[in-house]
Amino acid sequence: MDQQENINGEAPNKFFPLDDDLICVRGGIDLTYEAQFWHGPRVMGREVEINKILTILSRRGMRNIILTGDAGVGKTALIAEVAYRIATDQVPAHLRGTRIIQTTFSDLWALVGDSDNWAKYFQTLKTLLSEVKEYDAILFIDEIHTIWGSPYSMSYLRPRLASGEITIIGATTDHEYYTFIQRDRATSRRFQTIRLPETDVLATKQILKTFLENDKSTVVKLAGTDILDYLVSLTNAYIPYQFQPSKALNLLEEVIITKQLAGDKTPISKDDIRKAVCRVVGIPEEAISSPKKRLEAMEEVLNAHILGQKEAIGRLCRRLFISKAGLSVTPDRPDGIFLLAGPTGVGKTELAKALAAYINGSEKDLIRVDMSGLSDAGAIYTLLGVAGRDSLDDAPQNVPPLTRQLRARPYSVLLLDEIEKAHRSIHLLFLHAFDTGRLLDNLGNEIYLGNTIVIMTTNLGFSARHPIIGMPGSTPEKMVKEQEEAVMKSIKENFPPEFLGRIDEILFFKPLTPEIMRGFVGQKLHQLQKITGKRIETTDGAVSLLCEKGFSPEYGARDLNRAIDDLLGYKLALFKLSVDWDQVRVLKIDKMPTAEELVVIGE
Repeated sequence: MDQQENINGEAPNKFFPLDDDLICVRGGIDLTYEAQFWHGPRVMGREVEINKILTILSRRGMRNIILTGDAGVGKTALIAEVAYRIATDQVPAHLRGTRIIQTTFSDLWALVGDSDNWAKYFQTLKTLLSEVKEYDAILFIDEIHTIWGSPYSMSYLRPRLASGEITIIGATTDHEYYTFIQRDRATSRRFQTIRLPETDVLATKQILKTFLENDKSTVVKLAGTDILDYLVSLTNAYIPYQFQPSKALNLLEEVIITKQLAGDKTPISKDDIRKAVCRVVGIPEEAISSPKKRLEAMEEVLNAHILGQKEAIGRLCRRLFISKAGLSVTPDRPDGIFLLAGPTGVGKTELAKALAAYINGSEKDLIRVDMSGLSDAGAIYTLLGVAGRDSLDDAPQNVPPLTRQLRARPYSVLLLDEIEKAHRSIHLLFLHAFDTGRLLDNLGNEIYLGNTIVIMTTNLGFSARHPIIGMPGSTPEKMVKEQEEAVMKSIKENFPPEFLGRIDEILFFKPLTPEIMRGFVGQKLHQLQKITGKRIETTDGAVSLLCEKGFSPEYGARDLNRAIDDLLGYKLALFKLSVDWDQVRVLKIDKMPTAEELVVIGE
């Protein structure tokens, strides 16, 4: 072999390269041979797991191992570290000289070339195992659960595992292990299981330091000694569906690459880390940099958008202030669980949209589930997927939409619209989710709700045909109280008490008054002013007509957009096409004296 310098600067190396024609070379990687030339970062904080692996491999029997753990915790890197220690003689004497050959089910099929040629695949597998045995190697199969999809593979492997003829280390996630491997007791009992948790803060920081020290492509400097603490803290807080150390390393690399592309040679700062986290998670930077200022302004902003509901908005904001400040006595539950009760068209859904836009910068971060479509007994499968579906078939289109959306946007606002129309099984499902802050779909995917705001809406107790009428002599305040009591009675009749007990606040939305309707018309005209780029002036008669046509006891203000289009939009479009639009500075809108129509005049 070539006289190549090994990791200690010595030559030659004791592990020679295997023949290129071998299956274990064409369809795998000789980790021990490659480790001789490894100059990258080492695995940190895994001494307990490494010692367990070396102890099991040192036995005379039952030497097969399956590593389980979440994606990104370092299962593959751990085996590469074991190979490194073998290459540097940091293992018991009888393991020195042992090769570790890495392969996957996909690698073997790539050698076959024909996806339907099982006979050729089976022969490839037999040849691979023969080579592994010849060189007294250990076979490392990444994503080992995929082999359970081949009955030929398992029937051939099972007796050889039992006899100790071959030694296999596999790696898979917890979910795949329980779904495919554990239920095959005849095979699973031939393996020792070692679970890898996420690395802790200290180990993750050490891995990041080692990564920076070994990054030969660029010299990376940190603006302070606490930068890595800040990075680990933010990734733990804001990226719940990835795991350490992978998510911290990925974010650090993104920061480095972003600065390189921008030609920025300044040291990495907290500002760089914060911006990267916000890009990944999809939240405004102010949510991390100035949380107190944003929370203090939230109530004012929401009240400006949703008119006439100050009491409900105030209670919602106070509850969120507590949870966002990290002072909730139930930190694992959602940031807030609210039931908005009120008649149709008073702004319940609009509040959810406005909250999503304020918290995350866009209404697109509102995840809306129409509960009226989940009213039958099979609704839970629509929401959480079909039970028993193999995760090997979990193409994106098969993953339940709720899982996809909440895992992609964990800081979103979840709107459960018309919750009273959902089947009782859905109520019980969310009862558990509200209590634990977690939801498990039928494919085994865990959905974390700890950073989510949950808003439910209901029309229970409100009817345009049968309005609640106060007792003779009732004051407006007393009528409101009587109405809320009647609505609360209806809510208690339709939801189990344990479900209501998990709700942080039940907020009552008041019916719209003429003054509030005029405010909503003013908001719409202000939007139209932005669209046209012209100043819009309206008379009281024009506003009154829009209020009259845009409001109804049955639908609230939901007809307002249609009324503006019908009464004003068409007239405005005709006017724009009939004049020199660029010369118009002011649009005056008035009600015609003899008809329920509007007239547009330009100046």
